[in-house]
Amino acid sequence: MVSYSSSEMKRNMPSPCDILSYLPDNVIENILIFLPLRDAVKTSVLSKKWRRNWDVPFEVDILKTFICKCPLLERLTLKGCFYIGNLDIDAPKLKFLYIHARWHATFLPSNAYRKALKNSETSVIIGFFRSLPVIESLNVGYQCWQFLAAGNVPDRLPANLKYLKTLELPALRFEFLREFSCALCLIRSSPNLQKLRLGVGYTKSDTADNVKTVDKFVESQDFSDISLNKLREVEMQINDFSKPEMEFVKLLLVKSPLLETMHIRQRDGDFYNGYRILKEVTRFRRASSTAEIIYFGPNEKP
Repeated sequence: MVSYSSSEMKRNMPSPCDILSYLPDNVIENILIFLPLRDAVKTSVLSKKWRRNWDVPFEVDILKTFICKCPLLERLTLKGCFYIGNLDIDAPKLKFLYIHARWHATFLPSNAYRKALKNSETSVIIGFFRSLPVIESLNVGYQCWQFLAAGNVPDRLPANLKYLKTLELPALRFEFLREFSCALCLIRSSPNLQKLRLGVGYTKSDTADNVKTVDKFVESQDFSDISLNKLREVEMQINDFSKPEMEFVKLLLVKSPLLETMHIRQRDGDFYNGYRILKEVTRFRRASSTAEIIYFGPNEKP
């Protein structure tokens, strides 16, 4: 057992004059988020701990200001942004959007996200794409799905993404019902899609939805309203070829009369499982008589 004298304890306790240095990080972050940028910068003189705190949350505010000042913005790439929940993109001329960001739960989210959490009738995905009427290429990765899937997820958007030609979802988790619903919503709302790329996101087994719940959702879907008459190229990574993954492959094959190639890459598994997957896929009905299915095992390269 270690004991300390009263004088040692006093030395280790924060000084009343320097209590700001000992505030938890999440408290500091929530203080800064409510301050104007000019006042937030001034907090850097309070202590060493506060010196660089102000710049991180206000990256989003600076980005918002930048976007608002660029009404003709056509291409936007966001990499390594940890505060995507605070970002409302309003860029009516934007054609190419690439977002690879992570959700940071300690920050207060945008108004759209906050309303969606409180009201199931509110949909973040509807509000997000309402501001992107001419988007042509979209790449959404990492944990952005948590942002887009907040609130109510509709079967399709109120207005089709009629200019969207390339859709890349490199971190889609099929076993998460809300994320899978978002993907179907985007597919339904993109009648002129030409290229689709799907990847498998990392999943902790204890956080995934019940398999039967996702399977029931898939069985209840009516895919008659999905039209992919211009889709020509599909790249899809699969995990263990679960029912949602299998039904998604079936959907793409039967709804794409102009499909030319479908690349299927197995992330994990062995040779025998890969053979089973390939055998099943080749039996699926195809709308395109010329569609070529190319399979890659876990260790194979194109």
